[in-house]
Formats: sequence, C-alpha cells, structure tokens
Amino acid sequence: MSRWWAGVRFEVHQQRRDPLTTLYALVFFLLAFGYTSSGVVELVGDRGQVPRDAPWALTLAYSGLAAFGQVITTMIAATAVLRDTATRVLPLVATTGLTPRVWLLSRAVAAMVVTAAVYLAIPLGAMAGTFAGSLFGGPAAVARPLGYLVPFVVVTLPVMLCVAAILVAVGATTRRVLAVLLAALGLVMLWQLSLGLVTRPGLAHLGAWLDPFANAPVLLQSGGWTEAERAGRAVRFDVTMAVNRLVWLTLAAGALAMALWRVRWPLPDAAPVLSAGRDSRHDALVRGSRAARGHATASPFAALRRITTAWIAYDGGWRIVSVLAFLNATANALTRATSASSPVPSLAVICGLVSEHSRLFVILLATVYAGELLWRERELRVAALVDSSPVSTRAIAAGRMSGLALAQLRVVAALVLAALLVYGVRGDPSVGRLGNDAATLLAWTVFVVWLPFAQLTVLSLAVHALLRHKVLAHLTIIAGWVLAVTLDRQGAIAWWYRFAEPASLLAADGGVAWGALAQRAGYWSAVSGALVLYILRSWPRGAATSRR
Repeated sequence: MSRWWAGVRFEVHQQRRDPLTTLYALVFFLLAFGYTSSGVVELVGDRGQVPRDAPWALTLAYSGLAAFGQVITTMIAATAVLRDTATRVLPLVATTGLTPRVWLLSRAVAAMVVTAAVYLAIPLGAMAGTFAGSLFGGPAAVARPLGYLVPFVVVTLPVMLCVAAILVAVGATTRRVLAVLLAALGLVMLWQLSLGLVTRPGLAHLGAWLDPFANAPVLLQSGGWTEAERAGRAVRFDVTMAVNRLVWLTLAAGALAMALWRVRWPLPDAAPVLSAGRDSRHDALVRGSRAARGHATASPFAALRRITTAWIAYDGGWRIVSVLAFLNATANALTRATSASSPVPSLAVICGLVSEHSRLFVILLATVYAGELLWRERELRVAALVDSSPVSTRAIAAGRMSGLALAQLRVVAALVLAALLVYGVRGDPSVGRLGNDAATLLAWTVFVVWLPFAQLTVLSLAVHALLRHKVLAHLTIIAGWVLAVTLDRQGAIAWWYRFAEPASLLAADGGVAWGALAQRAGYWSAVSGALVLYILRSWPRGAATSRR
C-alpha cells in the first residue's frame, strides 16, 4: 500500500507541475463560464427559452463538455501510463522492486484523480458565470450552489472516471499511443451513434444504454417534456440512466482488470541478428557516424532545424493531437457530408468541414508547442550550456522556428489527406472538374490550413517572448481565443483585426477567390513578419527575467 500510494502521489505531482494540466482546467472553466454568463458560448442545442442553469440544461452542457474534452482525457490517461515508456525509464522502474500491477494501479488512480480535478472546473466555471452574469444585469440564478454540483457528481464524474480507466487499460496493454487514440475515437463515434439511435423509437433505449457520455439517457428521459418542464424539472437518475452507468462501469472495471492481469515489465532487447553475413550493429554504427558527420558539417541553423523537426515530430503529445485532428476531421466531415442536403457535396464543402473540425486541434498545437519551443532548454536545465555556445541567438531562434514549421507541414498533409479521403467516398471527382478541384485544394491548403497555422504559431511565440513566463503566456493566449469567440458572437468579424482570419474559399461565381485570399494572406503575413523580427530580438538567452 505504501508503494502504491507513493506511485499515486508521484504521478499526480508530475501532472500537476505540467502547464498543460492548468491549461485543460482553464479551457473547461472558461467554456462553462461563457455558457452561463452570456450568449457567447452555447452548449445545448434547441434550448429555446430554457434558462442556461436549469438542471436539464446543465446536465446536457456538462455531458457535451465531457465529449468535447475527450482529447483532454486522452492526453491525461496516455501521459500517465506511457510516460515511462516514452522517456525510456520503464526498465529502471522495473528494477525498483515495484510490481507491474502496483505500478499500473497507481497510474490508473492518479489519472482518475487528475481527470476529476480538471473536470471540476466545469461546475465551478458555470457557477462563477451565473454569478457574474446576474451581477452585471443578466438573469437571476435558477439553480442553487448545490444544483451546479449534482449533474457533475451524478453524470460527468462517473463518465470521465470510466473513460479514463478504459484508456489507461488500453495504453498499459498495448504500450502504443495509436491504440489509445483509436480507443478514444471509438468512444466518440459510439457517442454520435447513440445520439442517432435515441431519436428512433425502436432503438432509443439501446442508444441510451450505449452512450459513454450519458447524453442519450437525458435526451430520452426529457424527450416529451415541455419547455416549462425543462426549465424547472430536475433530471432523475432513472432505470435507463442506471443501466447506462452499470454498463460502462462494468466495461471500465473489466478493461482495467484485464490490463492488471496482462501487464508485465518489458523484456530486454534481443541481441543483434546477423543478416546476409553482415553485422547489423556495425551497419547501425556506420549510419550513425555518417549522420553525425552530416550534423557536424551543417550550419548551426540547419542542424537546429533538423533537430527541432525530429523532436516535435516524434513527441508523444504532438502525435496524439495530430492523429486526433486527422481522425476527428475525417469522421465528422464524412458524417456531415453524408447527411448534407446536397446529395454530392463539392470539394470546397468537404474542405470547409475538415477545417471546422480540425481547428481546435490546430490551435492547441500552435499554442502549446510555441511555449515548448521557447522554454524547452530551461525546463531540461541545459539552458546554460546552450547560452554559452558560440551560436548566435538569431540562428537559434530561426532554426527552432523553421523546424517547427517543417513539423507543421506533416499535420497540414494529414488534413489534406483527410479531405481527399472524404471527397473520394462522398464526392464526385469527375474528369471535367479535376482542374477546378485541384485549384480549390491548392487554395485551401495554402491559405486556409497552412498559413493560418503558421501565423497563429508566430503569435503564440510573440506572446511568450513578450511576457517571458510560460504559464502566464499560455493563459493569456487562451483568454485571447475566448475573446475571439466573444467577438464572433457579437458580430465583430472584420478580417483586418481578426488575426489570421482567411477569406471564403470560393467567390460569388463559384471559382476560387484568389484575390481575397491573397489579400488577407499578405496582410497577416506582414503582421507575422513583424512579430518574427520581434521574436528574433527578444528570444530569451542568459538570465530570463519577466517583462515589467
């Protein structure tokens, strides 16, 4: 028990120190705050005149945020169970006398604790938003303070504990990030399937039982309610909800028990194998020496660019978010294109769907890895070594930024592949339209996906270079995205102050709007160029002090 408790405390402490954990909680807090404080954020479809903090509305809002936050739950679970493998210290952990079952159980409990703490920001944000809204002339609060916690305790908390347990079990069994991603995507797709089944009379109860995020049981229970009943009636924990929770608690417990039964410490790597009379170890040494000579003869800028690209491309968090962006964009674009009013959607429509459903992930990558790029050496405690090198500050900054830009091209290529896959399944790539489709795809790739991605990264880097504080810069950037949503809701959408806002892909005549796209791209590229010059001058080196 003492070793298990020490493992739990260690993992909770590690994730608490990670700025991403604070970032996750802040995202949930601000979304819930924006939902209950004003009309900036809407989390419940077809709400009508039902108060935002009515029990029915709060329950659906919490469940929707739980589904939206699946990427966050995936990051927490994958980090807890795969960090030792990614950092290559799992064999060292195995020599401590800790059994693999105690290790896994401690990581699973820690992941659940961190998940519960992060998701607790939802009711706190909803409560604070209602208070702030009523303080500045908004509608008075309907729910009592306990009313904000009841949906969280009854619905959201059991949901996320089950999801975290399942993802931890998958990660521990397979030791593969991709398996965790596929499991997370499967839960989201099952949620969407359940919402479709609950609208069909013969399959409504099946949909309510299968929903991992418990939206469907609430919709089934309140299907016949009037607007007045939705405004004042509490959601009951009925038989359908109980069966849903029992199903998913059983699945989570079974998955965790299977993982505990199968978990083993990894075996040492096998000895090198001789193939065709040549020693593979010798070949590896020859390739390594050639690569070392290539790095040694390259300029500092080129070496830093290659090293940064390799580091980011193989980083676990980057790969998780990138694959989730591809899978989420593909699945949602395919679903919405299938249900679109037009029988054969055009490539422009499909590209727009891919952009819509990948934008959150692109913003997350641009925001998080800008800070990682700037502060990595200081977090690894090698900043003094880097600062004492003869390489100029501008070469370091330019090499880092260009390496990040090259890594981003892989994400852009994945989104282009997603658009082509959906178009191949749902579109009509006839020979007569191939020329127009190629122009549309090129314009979308350059002006809608790649340039805004790079420009948002530059903006995030500039904020970090200005504030000289990683967590404060992250919080400032997230507050900026919330402000952008507020401007959208208020109709303030002028492109000249909406950073990196691309023009519509098509013009009024149906052709590509090259002029408008180039105008906005040139304007924001000029702004980004000025920010790049500022970043090159302000890149931290030596004693890092905060700006006054």
